[in-house]
Amino acid sequence: MQLRKINKEDYQLIIDLDKRIYPTEHSVTLENIAEWYKNNPEFGMVYEEDGKIVGISVVIPLNSESWKALTEGKLSESSLDSKSVFNNKKDHELGIHMYHIEKFEHNALAPIREFYKTVVRDIAVIVSELKKKNKKLKVIGFSGLAVTKEGVILCEDKLGCKERAYLCDEHILKNGNVRFVIKADKTHLKEILEPKIKDGYSYLNRCKMLVSYPGEKSLIWEYLKQ
Repeated sequence: MQLRKINKEDYQLIIDLDKRIYPTEHSVTLENIAEWYKNNPEFGMVYEEDGKIVGISVVIPLNSESWKALTEGKLSESSLDSKSVFNNKKDHELGIHMYHIEKFEHNALAPIREFYKTVVRDIAVIVSELKKKNKKLKVIGFSGLAVTKEGVILCEDKLGCKERAYLCDEHILKNGNVRFVIKADKTHLKEILEPKIKDGYSYLNRCKMLVSYPGEKSLIWEYLKQ
């Protein structure tokens, strides 16, 4: 399995993959993705075998102000622009946000095992390379907005991330093969949800902004040694 940097031909794939599981009204655009990787395209991690994409890890490198605002619910992923992204020439703090991670099984005889560990190891290599030119660089945190049950399990159980003060109020529903996003806090969830259930929707999960900080027990910090 070979790792390469993201390029503009991959952007539409990312959008298509994300819309399938997280069809928010405020979706990320091609322009958003281009700005995320203007400085450090190596954080867009595309894995290939025999010329075919077998896995993808869309990591957004953010400056400290934007990463903190995102994880506190003050910014959305779709609002992250060139002013939000990390710049190794001037920033000494880096917040790592996992936007999307997915593997595509194409070989039943040789499935990709523990893909998330490969991704974290490769992120650590990228950060190590950045530190060669930026001796003061510190990673201040790792985050991900988990929008599926599988994503929640990965971030919480495998990567040791947790919800903090910010509790996302977005919920994923399904009708047939189509997913929908609704916004509702605890107080109003039942009254919004009941008519949807009567109309044939099923409830899947609440989205969670999950975060890990340096020093906490996590696979992330085993590799990202400060």
